[in-house]
Amino acid sequence: MSADGQTEVGKISKQWSGFLREGFTDADNFGVTFPVDLSIQVKATLIGACFLMVKDIHAILMYRYLLIFM
Repeated sequence: MSADGQTEVGKISKQWSGFLREGFTDADNFGVTFPVDLSIQVKATLIGACFLMVKDIHAILMYRYLLIFM
């Protein structure tokens, strides 16, 4: 979202990679889409946010795994 909270400037989405890969591995595929004329600073922020999301998702999953098997 933009600073006004009304305009979408980009999109980060998890892409489905198939039943076997989703079910039996911890690999994830994410896509980042944004307009071509968007400033380089906003593009870099979106890509950085994607990296942070992936890191947080894996940390949450590891925490849940540890709670189940401890």
